[in-house]
Amino acid sequence: MQEKADKTEKVKRDAELREAASAEVDPDAMQLHLEARRLDLEEQRLQQDRGRGERFMEMMSAQMSMMAKMMEALAQAKQ
Repeated sequence: MQEKADKTEKVKRDAELREAASAEVDPDAMQLHLEARRLDLEEQRLQQDRGRGERFMEMMSAQMSMMAKMMEALAQAKQ
């Protein structure tokens, strides 16, 4: 019975601590933190998109170069 009372008391203390901690959080500071985090994630996404775009352009350039070489080789083979 004492164990159950101790557990109940611990649960109540934990709940009070969480409530006190959440009461100390400034909503404006929390909003600023969330906005900064959102902007960081957006910047990260843009950097990834930019990297993908650059890799795609490099790949297309390499493919175009290979096609040009193949066309030259084909033209020379026909002569």
